[in-house]
Amino acid sequence: MGAELDKERDFDVDVKLKITFKNREFNCLMQPEIEEGIVEFLKGINGDYMIPESESIEFLGDEAVIAKYSFCCNDTSEAEAEGFAKHMVHEADYKFKEMGYTLEAESYHAQESDMSWLDEFERQIFG
Repeated sequence: MGAELDKERDFDVDVKLKITFKNREFNCLMQPEIEEGIVEFLKGINGDYMIPESESIEFLGDEAVIAKYSFCCNDTSEAEAEGFAKHMVHEADYKFKEMGYTLEAESYHAQESDMSWLDEFERQIFG
């Protein structure tokens, strides 16, 4: 009897990053441009995994933001999904530095996706 293989499942991973940037000339007029740049950066590193409209940017004073977003991945456990999220952020760390951003803090939380809508959809189609 062979070893039982782990079944992959869909996970939603919530990511929270504290990002600082050096800009002594920061003012409220620059906020939309900085926010757009960070959102585009997050979409760039997460690609199709990122859940649309899940991102939020909160400015903390004039040189830091809290960026939050969620993405979906297919893994065998919560820990594996969180590890994948961390890997994606750290692989892109050099891009943060190129943009003048510093990653100060990070957190990752994975939970199994609610796929009940898919079960209901399949039930309606296939009976």
